[in-house]
Parts: sequence; structure tokens; C-alpha cells
Amino acid sequence: MKILSFCHSSRASSPLPGFVVFFLICSVLKMESAKFTVIGPRDPVIAILSQEAVLPCHLSPRMSAANMELRWYRSQFASFVHLYRDGKDQYDGQMPEYWRRTELLKAGFTDGNVALKILNIRHSDEGQYHCFVQDDTFYEETILELRVAGLGSAPLISVEGHQDGGIRVVCRSAGWYPEPEVLWKNLNGRHLPSLCETKSQGDNNMFETETVIILTEHSNQNLSCCIRNIFLNQEKESAVYIADPFFPRVNSWMVALSVILVVLFGFIGHTVYLFKMKDQVTMKMKILSFCHSSRASSPLPGFIVFFFNCYVHRIESGRNPPCGCCFLEDFFRPLKCLNNMLDIKSVERLPVCKLNHARSSAPSLFNFCPDCIAAAGLFYLLLG
Repeated sequence: MKILSFCHSSRASSPLPGFVVFFLICSVLKMESAKFTVIGPRDPVIAILSQEAVLPCHLSPRMSAANMELRWYRSQFASFVHLYRDGKDQYDGQMPEYWRRTELLKAGFTDGNVALKILNIRHSDEGQYHCFVQDDTFYEETILELRVAGLGSAPLISVEGHQDGGIRVVCRSAGWYPEPEVLWKNLNGRHLPSLCETKSQGDNNMFETETVIILTEHSNQNLSCCIRNIFLNQEKESAVYIADPFFPRVNSWMVALSVILVVLFGFIGHTVYLFKMKDQVTMKMKILSFCHSSRASSPLPGFIVFFFNCYVHRIESGRNPPCGCCFLEDFFRPLKCLNNMLDIKSVERLPVCKLNHARSSAPSLFNFCPDCIAAAGLFYLLLG
């Protein structure tokens, strides 16, 4: 009041310049009208989907806000969430997504509370809100944040067969927002590692989760699946117990049968191999006997004995002829081999038998089959 009296008297008699008096008057008027500040919560307001939320806001010092303008808006001042002016709610210009979903708690007006209630919370409601209060020409505002969260369904635990020597257990849940935290816990509350975990967000922005764990016998037969919302600090949990008969076991009679089958097949294979070796040794002994007697007493020409010797050397060194044909089965086959032998131009470049040695590797002196040798003897007998 002293300042006001001084200002009024200054306008009449003070030699101060006019602009100084003007600023003093403006400062006094501002001090008279600066009656309150608008205060909101520092921490975000957490709201649950499909439920209602209250955005707190009040004046300090406490005073009645019944005759003030109260405006709640998001980013644009003109497009408001809720407006109270001239003692009543104003809906002309309200954001369409908040139509009939907002309410000012007028019961707290006398104490300076201008909180806003939002019904049927949606994902789109998440974000910042401005609480604006104006009294005549003076106004103040504060900004607060709303976070939306959703509690999903209780975890569904299912046993889906055997895997890696244990039992595959799957935990599923849906309807969470934001992305939840999923944990497996044993009977003592200790966290268990999961085999894999997948999370997906549907068209409604809600999260679905699926996590898998492999249980082994006598390890963690009692376990629970816990899904937690980090915003709400709330969780939902389901437990399961798997009895011993469900775990895979190795039957003793299956092990014994497997061992017997392995031994039996091994014995059969070895027996067949021995019989084949016996037949081959018998055939070699007969051929060697014939060849040795031919070298000692037969009047065959020298080149025929040469081929017999080559064949004998091949057998003695363990190299079987590639073909097992016999000249008694086909009389003309030795004759064709004989025709091939008669085409030899040089001993150093002996060709491979064209009829019976197509699969042989590089040409060699010992690459002639029994048909070649039989053809030489046959030729000698026919001409002798």
C-alpha cells in the first residue's frame, strides 16, 4: 500500500520522468495480480488401459478456482482436451478423441484443485499435458506426463514333448503394454535361463510373449513363469510341477536289443567275407597250378608263356583281374581278346584289353584278363 501511495503521489508531484512512473505502475499491478502458481506432479502419471486416470494439478497458495479459466491441452493451445470458462464446461473446439471422455473434478475448486479425469484410457492418451489457469490477465501453467500401461493375461504354461534329453515347457501370455519382462523361477525363487524368447506387437499395440525352457529330471521340476509390467510394477505368475514319469528314460531291454543286433549283423558280415575270400583263394590256387604246369611241360610258343607268366605274377602279387569272365562261358570272347593282342606293335606300349578292361587305370603289362591268356592258348591249339 505504501508503494501504491508513493506511485499515485509521484504522478501528481514527483519530478521523475514519465516513463519511470509508467514502469513502476506496471510492476505494482503485476505484484497485485501475481497471486498463485500452478503445480503438477514431477513423476509421470501411470494409467491402465481401458480404465480411468486422474491428472492432478493445483494452485499455490490454495484459493478458489471457480471463477478462473481452466484449460487442459496437449500440444496446441486452441485445440484443447478440456476447457472450463465462465463458470461452465466448454466443448466447442474440444479434440474429437476426448469427446465425452473428460471431466474436471469441480469438488476441489474451492481448495485450488483443478484435476482432470480421463475415462477409458487408450494408447493414444500417452504423452504430455498442459494444465493452464488464467485469472483476468494473469495466467500460469505446468506440464505433466501420462504413461499408459496394460496388464495382460495370466501366463499359460504347456508341456510340448521331449527335447535334448528333457521336457520342453512353453509359457505364453498376451495383452501387455509396454513390452513386459518374462522370467522363469524355481521353487526357491532363483531365476532360470530360458532356451528362447519371442515377443511381438499386434495391431492393437499390445504385446504377446512366448518363452521356452528345457527341464531335466531332478533339476527344476517345480517352476513358475512370471510376467512383469515395469511401469506398474505388477506381475502375473503361473506355476507347474512335472512328475518323474514324464521325463524320458532309456529302457534296459532296448539297449540289450541294440547290442545284440549290432553283434549279429557284424557276425553275418564277417562270415560272408570269409566265404568270399575262401572262393577267391581256391580259384587262385587252381589257376596258379595250371599256369605252373604249363610253364614246365607245355609246348606253347614263347609269347603265350609270356602272357601266362604275366597273369601268374598278377595273381601272386594279390592283384585280381578286373573282370571275372571265363572263356568257357563265351567261346568268342577269347577270340576277340586274341584279336586285340595281335594288334600290339610294341611291348613297351601294350594296350589295355579293349573288351574286359575298360575300367582299368593306366596300361600295364599285367592288365590282361584270363580271356586274353585263354585266347592265346586257344589259338595255339587250333593251329597246332
